[in-house]
Amino acid sequence: MFEKRWSPVSLSSSPVVIVPMLPFRETVLLVEEDVEFARLVRQMIHDQRGEMIEVIHARTLAEAREAVSSHIPDIILTDIIPNGGQDVNAIEVLRGMAPGIPIIVLSSLEYENIAVQALKLGAQDYLYKKDVTPEILIRSIAYALERIRIQEGLLLSEERLRAQYAGIPVPTFTFRIDPEDFTLINFNHAANDIIGDTDGGNIGMSALLLFREKHEIIDLLHQCAHEQENKRRELAYPDTDTNENRLYSVSCSFLPRDLVMVCIEDITEKRTAHELLQNAHDELEEEVEQRTKELKQQNELLKKETEIRALIEQELTKTAGELRVIVEILEVLNNPLEEADAIKKILLLLKEYSGLDAVGIRLMEGEDYPLYEVIGRDSTYTKKDMSLCAKPKRGDTETSGNLVCMCGKVLSDLLDEDAPYRTKGGSFWSNEMDKLLPELKKRYPDDTYRGYCLKEGFISLALIPIRAENETIGLLQLYMKKGGAFLVKDIQFYEGIAQSIGIAFKRKMDEEKFRILSITDRLTGLFNQHYFFEKLNEEIKRAARMSHPVSLIMLDLDNFKEYNDTHGHLEGNELLRKVGRIIRSCIKEDVDSAFRYGGDEFTVILPHADSDQANKVVKRIVKAVKSGLKTIQISGGASCTKTYKTITDLINAADLAMYDDKEQKKNKKPGTKKTSSD
Repeated sequence: MFEKRWSPVSLSSSPVVIVPMLPFRETVLLVEEDVEFARLVRQMIHDQRGEMIEVIHARTLAEAREAVSSHIPDIILTDIIPNGGQDVNAIEVLRGMAPGIPIIVLSSLEYENIAVQALKLGAQDYLYKKDVTPEILIRSIAYALERIRIQEGLLLSEERLRAQYAGIPVPTFTFRIDPEDFTLINFNHAANDIIGDTDGGNIGMSALLLFREKHEIIDLLHQCAHEQENKRRELAYPDTDTNENRLYSVSCSFLPRDLVMVCIEDITEKRTAHELLQNAHDELEEEVEQRTKELKQQNELLKKETEIRALIEQELTKTAGELRVIVEILEVLNNPLEEADAIKKILLLLKEYSGLDAVGIRLMEGEDYPLYEVIGRDSTYTKKDMSLCAKPKRGDTETSGNLVCMCGKVLSDLLDEDAPYRTKGGSFWSNEMDKLLPELKKRYPDDTYRGYCLKEGFISLALIPIRAENETIGLLQLYMKKGGAFLVKDIQFYEGIAQSIGIAFKRKMDEEKFRILSITDRLTGLFNQHYFFEKLNEEIKRAARMSHPVSLIMLDLDNFKEYNDTHGHLEGNELLRKVGRIIRSCIKEDVDSAFRYGGDEFTVILPHADSDQANKVVKRIVKAVKSGLKTIQISGGASCTKTYKTITDLINAADLAMYDDKEQKKNKKPGTKKTSSD
């Protein structure tokens, strides 16, 4: 029978995270050699949650191992170096003792590299002891538990979905829930290897008989049936052939009509392979991190060298002066300059080495190419010559600066693509602009041309497209006062210059897009928490330097968990998106900054705003959320640098004011919100 045929079954499935289901309260294992600090942590937890959280204190890893062997905790709080060592191996040791249990580090070591290493090793959070408050500690514990429960739910859902397919290789049993027992009503082919039944003779057998001496499986069945929730555990049983323990993943899924589906998988080899792979991955990641620092600088130098070499190979027939221009322009483009400074330097180089009377760059905006920067032209004319392709309105005169531009007319209407002033590279050029004007007037007698270039004396003009990935993003404009100034090879040379400029501009634009993505919360579109601390630190320093105030607003949705429980997480996510849009609509664009702080918490940074102004913004947001969403409200509080000078004090003060607002709503008592002025 079952106990005689219990043998290894190697199947494909993800390792299971074990989270003990405690019926009344949660257990925290505190690994801390400092008895006084351990007492303080216990008191913090007791003050916040009373008897709902039990704290078990272990001074050493040995004591922690003994505690875990008798009772697996829901979460572990540990000092990064509980035995006074110099590394973070304690995290790996604790993970080995209690796989899947979330770990929060409480450390006195304020080194970023240690914090990063701890998180890489599996810690859910890294808190500095001196900064720990009861609120921060409880919030960190709650977030860690919630994350691990979400992970467990996802794993169980994935398992249940796979089990629906016929012929699934996981040994699977389906039981009917009877008053005193569970009756086997079906099992798949993979289960034959366990129970030795090929003709269905075991159908109708009780679970007690089928799984005798496997009491843990029976207990798991009862928990699943009683709570009507999916259950999973990892259980070790001896192999009948080798008498060595094998690790099995046992999952029970509650199904409608009083059924429970049990899946049993041998994960011994998989767990071993996973651990070996994880160790190899960690070693490789550490080596890659070390090598990356060494290769980064070499890579940058190689990138510049490659660009220069490619351009040199294309321009072997050019003069030494042209090559020098190309090299210097590439150096400008590869330096970390602001866009405006880089463009100005490029124009100066082109004017100096090419003998141009004037040179400018136009960057694309919509369907037009307004003048971005120009060197060598009279500012009186350039102010009127900003637009290139804009069409004049009725009544426009020369003083309006909105007449038709000759060059723009050629580009917009694509006159005579095979004419001498068009190239295969898409450039427009003419050595006789004074003769082009009569031709345009003849073709389009109703248009009035401004002709400011001719008024300045420029006879030879060229517009060279600046492209990035086959997309025109701007134009390089060249001016010469003498006729016949440009040859075909000159235009081709400038087309090569424009191509290099386009590649560099595209790279700078991509870098900016990546930077924006890295600081943006994908769900709400607001800035994320990482950028919040960077931005707040920056604004506080600026405020101190410029002697102006900065205010901070903390916001938190009321009863958001109940909303999620009622409407589901998808609706909850949509609600968070709407709240993000409402907050953004209530603040000054390009002045104030809104962030998703985490979960259903939001923050707003208000430069130049004092407490009164900040409270007005809080009221505006609260009112907008209440009227706009109907189904939920938001609480908020504010603080100001006039009273609170550090980031921690500013956040704590705003947080406290927000919770005061929330409590006042719960008690339905009128009161004054606590802000930085209180």
